[in-house]
Amino acid sequence: MKKWKFGLLIIIFLGLLIFPTVAVVNGKIAFTSYRDGNGEIYLMNPDGSGQTRLTTNIADDVYPARSPNGTKIAFASNRDGNREIYVMNTDGTGQIRLTTNIADDYDPAWSPDNSKISS
Repeated sequence: MKKWKFGLLIIIFLGLLIFPTVAVVNGKIAFTSYRDGNGEIYLMNPDGSGQTRLTTNIADDVYPARSPNGTKIAFASNRDGNREIYVMNTDGTGQIRLTTNIADDYDPAWSPDNSKISS
């Protein structure tokens, strides 16, 4: 196995242990980090370089899930009280709240045709 493939597998494995979820987005890894005191979603290259913060607020943004067509990331956030599902472009722009429930929503998952998100 090539060195970079092995490194990618290690990063993904560690990500699954450390972060609530990780997702591969256009060849980059989307993950949650608590490095600033609360959960924020980041993108990085498979080798760990090029880390880019996609969300910035005082709430926890967690559980990133890439859309099947690779253009959106769904995630959970408690920025409006309960944990709700949001969606954004893969560069962090266009963040939109999708759910408004009394109960918390977690761990979004896309339908194969990009038309629905479940939690």
